Amino acid sequence: MALLASAACSADGGGGAGKDRNSAGASGGTSTGAGTTSETGLAATDVWIKAADAGMTAAFGILENGTDADILIVGAASPAAGQVQLHETVPGDAGAMAMRQVAAFTVPAHGSFVLEPGANHLMLMDIAKPIAPGEDVEIALRLEGGRTVTLTAPAKDFAGAAETYAGESDGAGGATHGAGGGG
Repeated sequence: MALLASAACSADGGGGAGKDRNSAGASGGTSTGAGTTSETGLAATDVWIKAADAGMTAAFGILENGTDADILIVGAASPAAGQVQLHETVPGDAGAMAMRQVAAFTVPAHGSFVLEPGANHLMLMDIAKPIAPGEDVEIALRLEGGRTVTLTAPAKDFAGAAETYAGESDGAGGATHGAGGGG
């Protein structure tokens, strides 16, 4: 399953999101092909990650739940990053969009959950080395109950916006997610 890429958060949602259709396997495995897995019922489409030289990047895509119960994503990890956070993007104090970490994403029963620039996304922080366009990045989603689904996200070029973290300014001293990263 391809997933998120290093990208600044942007409401335009463009930037070459792939049309690859892959499914996620459970317990650390990656399964490619259309459809869902019987173990988790979670599949992903249009997943990608923003190429980045350093700092932060973000991953995007559509998570689909083929089961009768909600699937709760409670964390994520990647060998490409020191930390992966689940983020949402909301209007900040000054009117600019700001990112903030959330505890979980809920993929509704028989529904989907969209990860896109300028909205919900996976934020890869402290990337270990540059992520070049065309490179595949593994991201493990931790589900409620302890199961893990591993995704493979192709990196793509994307020139997104530069949101800030909620509560931080975009001026001197504020953390922004511009050209080097962000969601």
